[in-house]
Amino acid sequence: MLRRKTVHGTLMVLCTGLVLNAALSVRTVSTRPSLLFTENEPYPVKALVSGGAGTAAVDFTVRSTGRAWTQKGTVTVTRTGGENAEALLPIQLPGRGHYSIELNARAGDERAKGRSAIAVVLAPNPVTEASPWGMMWVPMGSPYSKKDNVDTEIAEVMAIMGTAWVRVNFWESTYKVSINEKGEMVLDLSAMKNRIKAMRKAGLHIMGEFIMTPRVLSSRPDDLTTRGDGGAMYCRVRPADWGRWEEMISRIAREFKDDIGVWEIWNEPDGLQNYFVGTSEGFVELVDHTAKAIRAGNPNAKVASAGFVGDSLRKDPLGKDVRRQNIEAMFNTGFGKQLDIFTFHYTDEHPSVIEDWRALLNKHGLTLPIWNSEERSVVPLENLSRGIRSFKFLLIGYEYANYIPILQKDWTVTPAAAAYATAARLIGSRPFVRREELSGFTIYYFGTGKDSVAAISGNSGGKAPTLFQSYDSLEVALEAQQGMRVSGYDALGRSVELDAGSGRGNVPFRIASYYDIKNTFVPPPVCFITGLKDITSLKGLVTSLENGIVAEAENGKYSGGWSVVQKDNFSGGKILNIWAADTPDAGYWAELKLTAPAAGKYELLFCGNSLARLKPIRSLSSFAWSIDGGPEGYATNVLPVVDGIAGAPEGLSILGTVDLSEGEHTFRLRLLEPWEAQKRWALWFDAIALMPVE
Repeated sequence: MLRRKTVHGTLMVLCTGLVLNAALSVRTVSTRPSLLFTENEPYPVKALVSGGAGTAAVDFTVRSTGRAWTQKGTVTVTRTGGENAEALLPIQLPGRGHYSIELNARAGDERAKGRSAIAVVLAPNPVTEASPWGMMWVPMGSPYSKKDNVDTEIAEVMAIMGTAWVRVNFWESTYKVSINEKGEMVLDLSAMKNRIKAMRKAGLHIMGEFIMTPRVLSSRPDDLTTRGDGGAMYCRVRPADWGRWEEMISRIAREFKDDIGVWEIWNEPDGLQNYFVGTSEGFVELVDHTAKAIRAGNPNAKVASAGFVGDSLRKDPLGKDVRRQNIEAMFNTGFGKQLDIFTFHYTDEHPSVIEDWRALLNKHGLTLPIWNSEERSVVPLENLSRGIRSFKFLLIGYEYANYIPILQKDWTVTPAAAAYATAARLIGSRPFVRREELSGFTIYYFGTGKDSVAAISGNSGGKAPTLFQSYDSLEVALEAQQGMRVSGYDALGRSVELDAGSGRGNVPFRIASYYDIKNTFVPPPVCFITGLKDITSLKGLVTSLENGIVAEAENGKYSGGWSVVQKDNFSGGKILNIWAADTPDAGYWAELKLTAPAAGKYELLFCGNSLARLKPIRSLSSFAWSIDGGPEGYATNVLPVVDGIAGAPEGLSILGTVDLSEGEHTFRLRLLEPWEAQKRWALWFDAIALMPVE
């Protein structure tokens, strides 16, 4: 019987195990999932060749991420026909870090390419329940997630990185519930039992989450309306029968009472109705019944809720307080009194909102530990400094590439895995001691005495370099702990020994380049120092990393209404800013000169406000742009944004690709309409850049 199967992008026709007319393909394989290894252990990585015919020669190139180290070689994969065959790649890595692997296979006249990556990280700390390092695991969106041993492999990856906690969502698709002809509830938890067993075997602690109403229990079972990624309407509304709902919840809590000690109730019920459709009072009722049922099934369980979006207490783009009003109504109705833990999302990059939430809890007399059950940051230093346990989102990159996933869709390990592992090992469960700002960097001190470690972040970099420049290392002066060896680590775990006697040295520190960020996933701008008492001075050593052309907006010409203002972190430290109510006859415009070093195609990049903010409802002014008075392009809706670039805190927005002759050109920007909600012309304009199209 013929059947079709897709294997790593190659379509093969299988007939009783024989491969017919399959194209040549090559990929890396290993006994270790995602080619993630700890130091001081072997890393057996093989090239697997399939399809084509006969013996294959495989050229391999291994490159260090962020460093100029490369290894090249060739291996021979011996075959008589087109059967699968492997050969060990004699990779000799220089130490910890992240490395890309490129394969080029030749067999007769056929050619094939393959790409992957390998990471070598510090050995993790022993897992403790007190650890603040968590991960969110959602098995969807990737064919690899359907493997028989997916949960075992994912658990192993998390354990190697130093994860202690995992947030496991009980989506509607992860278990089955039905009502039989006798009116009895039938639960099939077999898939979740296997998942939880694998996580616990790896030593992970688990926070389970009830997030959806199964269709059979829904108050609107026939409503298939969808919105966002929350699923059909039937799973976003209250159950039809609270008795049935409590029966299901208590049975699940009882089934996993030895494995799941914390249960989170729902996800982001902030008034946008992506995950919960109903009134504030209705949501509190849902939490009341669910918490009661959890404790009935497991009296020792802790109840957490509700995964609010971090900035929900701030005004939305329309200037209204809809989300805050809904949340206030929940608390006024009694939300929080059923909880042992309060949860929210995405606060590390906007830490000021944490105090808003603490104030709200205090207002309602609630003293609860706070967890962040969904966090974008790889190294959440702001959360850690406030004693907040964080669950990294996203483990595997589905459609959320800008959330810095640990693994790509094909499970290839990203630099974020090495960065997470480095921070989890060096910071671990050490208590936060203090923070200080020094020379545009933020230093976080964890632990005391000989157990201390400093994490240095460039996110605040008050002296941000010009676009396409970066810090390559930090010149550090410090006071060492007596008798301690002082070591500096970059985000990927690569280390240097510092001179404890003189108290001076250079620590590897990388703010990623434009090409790094656009083409792959990059580590955060952070480094670590162990064995020290105090850092007395810091200096970022700037290295030009790019061949991009930058023109600062503040150096150009512009109409009335614009003003040059100081803006830390932005390219050159200044921006053009407009916040105007009137509309002059000539409109608002700005123009500047750009010099193309050679004729060719260039990517045109806007630095200032993120143009992702042009999505409805806009929170800034749209504009038209032109080169040398030619046809206008338009920034009137969402444009792609490349995040993580030094000198561009809101990212670089890609206006488009332009064909330029060698020499000077004039870029002109013309505002089209005000920000409707505020009835003002509003935009930050920092710089325009040209990046050659490779």
